[in-house]
Amino acid sequence: MAITIYNIAREAGVSAMTVSMALRGDKRVRDSTRQRVVDVARRLGYTPNSVARALVSGKTRTVGVYCQRVHGPLAGRFVSSFSAAAAQVDYAVALFDAPSEVAHPADAIRRFRAARVEGMAIVATRLSIEELSELLQPEDMVVLINSPAQQLRADAVYMDDYQAGYQATQHLLSLGHQRIAFVGGDKDDRPMVEYLRGRRDALRHADLDLQEDLVTFGQADWFELVPASVERLLATQPRPTAIVCPHDRLALLTMLKACQMGLDVPGDLAVVGYYDLTDARLCKVQLTTFDVKVEQIGRMAFELLHERLSGTRSEPKEIPVKPQLIVRASCGAARAPTQLIG
Repeated sequence: MAITIYNIAREAGVSAMTVSMALRGDKRVRDSTRQRVVDVARRLGYTPNSVARALVSGKTRTVGVYCQRVHGPLAGRFVSSFSAAAAQVDYAVALFDAPSEVAHPADAIRRFRAARVEGMAIVATRLSIEELSELLQPEDMVVLINSPAQQLRADAVYMDDYQAGYQATQHLLSLGHQRIAFVGGDKDDRPMVEYLRGRRDALRHADLDLQEDLVTFGQADWFELVPASVERLLATQPRPTAIVCPHDRLALLTMLKACQMGLDVPGDLAVVGYYDLTDARLCKVQLTTFDVKVEQIGRMAFELLHERLSGTRSEPKEIPVKPQLIVRASCGAARAPTQLIG
């Protein structure tokens, strides 16, 4: 026989209404009572009837997540931490994962509405704010993960790429470097642009030339174009003594090319990456990079969305998350295997 909230109420010594409120995460229930109800529900093996609950309340307790490439190095971690936060308050997550060349984001949003999801998360989209404005309706509850909302009426939590570019450059300046190159990916990608803006400001605040001749982008195929770009940079005179990269894979390609050219990292060339991918710790010279708080961003994204869904906040909120510099061997400053700065 299926366990109901009435069975839980008898065991916990509370009313069925209190059980219902406690399992919904209603803040009017005391923490001690909520915990007792949850413990009893788990012990009895209670499984809520989501269909019946939706019919009665008009709420599905489901949120949709649109992610163009969930297998990417960061996107999957965003989705996982977002889903874990949702599960803690008994929300389900419906994932729509398709590359933009296969399915348009409008397809995901249409399906989410058909499924009556209560809110939507859009992960690291490259859509412009104007495009998103056309797709979304005023009543949509939306949180953007790793994209600023700007004038869009949506919550947003994202990495502060500007601060990463500024801090990486400032760190290298503190080590005595003055010719600091930039190796980027897609020049129209917002994180790349913001990181480069941070580099420029750090140089400007140090009263140095912006060194635009030391800025290069490896459009499209990084594995083919980035090594060629790095080779051109390292052939300039005077040669740059340090390179900042807004992605660890760009940094690793840079280090590989430098070694192929007979340069020592960090003796001849200091390199700083971004994102702290697993690869950053696997190479012989471990990469100086940034902890970008991926799990924190995913969790905060659901919390922002839940605040609006539960009515505790009505106005959208935007939170930039400052990355933390991880000093390893590739910048030449590590006195221990790993140091955290900031």
